[in-house]
Amino acid sequence: MVNVSVKATDLDTADAKNVFTKFDKADYFYKKGMKCLELQEPDLAIEYLEQVLNICPDCVYALIGIGATLVELHMETEAFTYLSRALSISPESVSTLINMGVVYCRLNELDEAFTCLEKALHIDPDNTDALIGMGVLRLRQGVPEDAYRRFKKAMDINPECISDCTHDLCEEGMGLFVQERPKEAIKCFEEALLLDPECELAWVNRGLAYLDMKKPDKLYDAINCFDKALSIKPDDIHALVNMAVAFCKLKRQPDAIKCLEKALSINPDDDFAQDFLQELRLASLHRH
Repeated sequence: MVNVSVKATDLDTADAKNVFTKFDKADYFYKKGMKCLELQEPDLAIEYLEQVLNICPDCVYALIGIGATLVELHMETEAFTYLSRALSISPESVSTLINMGVVYCRLNELDEAFTCLEKALHIDPDNTDALIGMGVLRLRQGVPEDAYRRFKKAMDINPECISDCTHDLCEEGMGLFVQERPKEAIKCFEEALLLDPECELAWVNRGLAYLDMKKPDKLYDAINCFDKALSIKPDDIHALVNMAVAFCKLKRQPDAIKCLEKALSINPDDDFAQDFLQELRLASLHRH
């Protein structure tokens, strides 16, 4: 077995000495690159795939491999260069179109992203990656109903992709939350919960959005969300601490203290929970 930890330019291995033709070398480097991706060594994988391109500059698989890896690394500008080359050679490559759509979406060039993903779905209507990518894009375009439809179709084709769908919905919702758009964020979390009512992350995030709205009636909604998350994952410290915040805002300090004590029983080293609990206990002593 070849040691994948060696440098991509090192041909002095027992396997490499048996390489005679440039195509054999390209195949050798390509397989090494794919193996590195399996082992989650993206930088080394890119080195190997670059070696493929040194031998065969128009190798679409190497171009796609590097481009997709750079997408995963959130290096959109660099990914664009490789994916563009791949598309110029193979315009009908569904994998390239999907990755290019993701790049355009991240660069906020939404029309171009739509064109790429729509073409991918025209070629392969049941491609779940393209459907999920289109779902994320439609969220960005402010069309959550169509996003949900795309996610639902992807799940009907492959029920195991539900976690990808709900993750993308939660990620989009948190993006809106950070932009101080809690109402729109809540819609994304609700879409995730329609797909998977047991998505603990969506319940927590939805609770955070309600908490951020700073309205007394929404504090009860937040508590209900955190409580539901805890029914799914009882040791979720994030839910416990934020539930304590909601109780505190409602001046229900004893309930807040219980949440924090439970959080610290799970993780005694949580600094925020420690400080928060100490503050509440001191305040309780002063009241008495």
